[in-house]
Amino acid sequence: MFSILIAGPALVLALFGLRAIRVDRIEREQQLREQQTQAARLADAAIANAVERMIAQLDRTDIDSLARTGRVSQEQSDFEVFVLEAGGVLSFPGRRIFFGEIGQRPEFFSIPPELSPASMRLVSDAQTMEAQQRKKEAIALYRRATLNPQLKDWAGLALDRLDEQSSALSGLQRIADPRRGRSEGYTPAGIPVAIVASSAVERVPPPHRFRFVPLLEQTLGSLRKDLWWLSYEQRRVYDAELRRWLQVAGASVSATNDVSLDTIACAEQSVRRASRYSREGARLETQNGAASLIAWSRAPRNFGVIGAALSGSGLQVFLDSTLRPLFQSQQFMAVLRSADGRSLWNELPDGATPLRTEQLGAVQGVQLRFTGPREPWTHRNRWMWYGLVLLPVVVLIVGLVMTVRVVGQEVALRQMQAKFVAAVSHELKSPITGIRLLMERISEGRLDAPGAAREYYMAVGRETDRLETLVNRLLEAQKIQSEGRKYDFELSSLGDLAGHAIQRLRPQAEAKGIRLAAQADLGLPDLRLDKAAIGDAIENLLDNAIKYSPAGTQVSIHILSADNEARVEVRDQGIGIEKADLPRIFDPFYRGRRGDMESVKGTGLGLALVKAAAEAHGGAVDVSSVPDGGSQFTLRLPLVKLTP
Repeated sequence: MFSILIAGPALVLALFGLRAIRVDRIEREQQLREQQTQAARLADAAIANAVERMIAQLDRTDIDSLARTGRVSQEQSDFEVFVLEAGGVLSFPGRRIFFGEIGQRPEFFSIPPELSPASMRLVSDAQTMEAQQRKKEAIALYRRATLNPQLKDWAGLALDRLDEQSSALSGLQRIADPRRGRSEGYTPAGIPVAIVASSAVERVPPPHRFRFVPLLEQTLGSLRKDLWWLSYEQRRVYDAELRRWLQVAGASVSATNDVSLDTIACAEQSVRRASRYSREGARLETQNGAASLIAWSRAPRNFGVIGAALSGSGLQVFLDSTLRPLFQSQQFMAVLRSADGRSLWNELPDGATPLRTEQLGAVQGVQLRFTGPREPWTHRNRWMWYGLVLLPVVVLIVGLVMTVRVVGQEVALRQMQAKFVAAVSHELKSPITGIRLLMERISEGRLDAPGAAREYYMAVGRETDRLETLVNRLLEAQKIQSEGRKYDFELSSLGDLAGHAIQRLRPQAEAKGIRLAAQADLGLPDLRLDKAAIGDAIENLLDNAIKYSPAGTQVSIHILSADNEARVEVRDQGIGIEKADLPRIFDPFYRGRRGDMESVKGTGLGLALVKAAAEAHGGAVDVSSVPDGGSQFTLRLPLVKLTP
């Protein structure tokens, strides 16, 4: 009846709550789809505006200034500006790198500036004189060449080289001058003068190569800072050679690879693909695992295409500044991905499931992928409906658990009471039956000898004592449970109490054929004890040992002092105690399973009274036992606290 009264309303509320949850989920999913669609439109518009600003900056580029200086404006420093000529040469002015076929150079960049015919004749004559080992004429021509700004650095290096060939240490020092690594001069063949000077490290004797380390480090730094206009192949070859020359010179630190060259190479391939699609626009390209955002516009005159390439950290900064303000306050997450599934901006958390994808139109090859809400179970109405479903169920479960527990306790209590009544009845019946039989023999005059009457009266007295002991145990247990037990402490000897207990129980032991052995250490002082409580405790321990021991065994009692306490150890060779029973063996009315198996009767009060008496004296009682190997009970009483 109780279950029906709770389960009925709980079922109704559960169905009502589940329907409300379903309706709420559908509404929230619809709202989420609308919000994500709106967010995708805003993201598309934001990226489109950012790309339009990039293209507008490209349209404002001064091509003539770019051709003259090779440098981009401040507003274009966030991306790589490129110029793709009609002839196919691709230049990155910000990096002073160009791509083309072998022998091709940018048409509108003079790299290096072309020499006049007279300057070319002077270069040819100086190199001829040096080759013919006409040193004086060569030096004179090189000195003339230093007057030409385009040939000054090259000619100065040639003069130092001729001086070094004359075994002059000053010439070697001038060749290895670190300031030469910052020179912007080129040789007539278009090679940076600093690169040519650095190459001299391989032809000087090893003891002098260390002098080139500062020059090599400065030249490598200038190369990576884009000091000279070079083709991509030249940049990569010169970078590798300078790192090798540093090792030849014995530099202490090895230079690492220039990873920016890989980014430029990927951007070059992406630019060539993207720029074929339309007159202007933007497209996302991936190459060798790297992504690049390419925006381009047709350049005026015959320059072909001018554009911008964003990759690496520059692309991340661009996307983060454009998209994060749109999504940081949204209840869902969004990830920008390329068409091949590569994440460009943001990452899905572990365990997140993508729900839908929106294609973007501002940049070709880009899509937004959305997940569910960041906290899908925090909606107030949903928690309310789940509460309505769970609360009755919890109440039902708690009620059932409490009912089962109460019923179980009642059953256990009834079983305990039944066992206790049976045990007490047996314990009471045994001495009463003995007294009745003895009194019948006396009353009927069936005495075999004149002194038999006295023995019968003594036997009646012993049975009466047993009966009194049982009644006292019951009363003692009742007092302990009601905390009404009072103890009367006085100086007493443990040895005397143990001896009295042995004397009382010896007939019981002899009747079963059990030997009693006692031992007491000398010098044990008297203790302040409740003689009745401790005496009963020792009797209970001996009584249990005799009761649970088979015939022909021994029960020993040993009284000693150790660790500032007095101990009474009672050891038997009986049936022992199961390990599972040991934690509860001192509980009132609890009896071990082996006692029931051996049909040994008892009330389950003896050990509980022993424990209560020990704790009342500030002590304790311990047990160690092995099934079929006997048991040892130790009553421990403190010496210091109770000694007068």
